[in-house]
Amino acid sequence: MTSIFARGSRRSCERRVWRTGSCSPDRSTKEDRADAFAASAAWALSSYTENFGVAVMEALAVGLPTIVSTEVNIADAIRRSRAGVVAGLDPAEFGGALLNLLRDHALRAGLAERGRAFAAGYNWSAVAPQLEAMYRRARVDGPLSPCVARPARDTIR
Repeated sequence: MTSIFARGSRRSCERRVWRTGSCSPDRSTKEDRADAFAASAAWALSSYTENFGVAVMEALAVGLPTIVSTEVNIADAIRRSRAGVVAGLDPAEFGGALLNLLRDHALRAGLAERGRAFAAGYNWSAVAPQLEAMYRRARVDGPLSPCVARPARDTIR
């Protein structure tokens, strides 16, 4: 990471790239996150491993154009729904995809709309009834095999 930010400093990117570090509840309130999202042109997560990506879902929910790496477990669903950009971890590929996103206003507008719709399928009002039904079935029928959670709307058009 240090080398990426060192390169950014050499290219005068430090004024345009915001490194927040951890946004734990102790350091950041909901308002702080909302302000950070509102001040951002895009949300990027170039993770080597991410089990779900709650911060990604928060960014999608507020309509922030989002790019994630292929290693974020929700990447395939994001790609299928066209709710965000999914790129490989190669710095040239990920950086190129991010640059394309930042340069293309129409792409960002479409992603914002589809991202909000995609994230709505994962909010508690959509997921809780499914979870409750799964627990009821498990209590009556025994464990499900395999147990796979799906968003309320599998496909967003």
